[in-house]
Amino acid sequence: MARARHRLEKAAKPRLEQVYRIEFWSAGAVLALVFWLAIFDWRDWSVVAALLLAPPLALAVLIPLRAHFADLPPGARPFLFGPTMLVPPVLVLAARREFNFLDGYSYDWALLAAAAALALLIPRARKTEGETPARLRVWNAAAVLFVGLVYADGAVKLLDVGLDTAAPATYRTTVTGKEEIHHWYLRRGEGTRGTRWLSLSPWGPDRVTAELEVSVYLYDSVKAGSTLCARLHGGYLGLRWYEIERC
Repeated sequence: MARARHRLEKAAKPRLEQVYRIEFWSAGAVLALVFWLAIFDWRDWSVVAALLLAPPLALAVLIPLRAHFADLPPGARPFLFGPTMLVPPVLVLAARREFNFLDGYSYDWALLAAAAALALLIPRARKTEGETPARLRVWNAAAVLFVGLVYADGAVKLLDVGLDTAAPATYRTTVTGKEEIHHWYLRRGEGTRGTRWLSLSPWGPDRVTAELEVSVYLYDSVKAGSTLCARLHGGYLGLRWYEIERC
């Protein structure tokens, strides 16, 4: 029995190497796009569009791709982890970090937590002895549902900003405080890339009291009592977002 299993594993080794290369290069392409945007600018909408298209395109090729590797056990077939599982939370985190939304935050972290829990539980469920194919299908369906919701959340926010071309409403606000945070993993001194935060007085129809991270240029150009302009955008999909600038 052991010899037969060894021969089977030896015969499947070239196929497993093909699966590894598919997963490696697809995840590498996703990470390259993410690093590009992180280093340069999340408003490079051509690259953002590539990330937005990655999950649906991956799902379109996943079924025929897994069928091509039907000779392997289900757990060893391609899953395209990078485009299907990595991109959705990246989109949500990018929308949350790079843009200031007034709407749509209530369920972001709940969706991300659910997706992370499923990403940890599903591999464990696959290895559990006695796990039936029907139960695995339930786990997989739940994973697709939650990851799909996370993807939709991030995609809607980024499209809401990227497609919004209407003129914003402008409101004046005052700087009430400044704070510069030097993280432990960054060197202190000139040129340090810490985070810089401004606290602002209430502004706009919702009387928003904002405390937000800003660029080094804006941080260094204002002091407590300075006047700034909040540009409130309606959002292409109805999720309001704003920018803080010098007037």
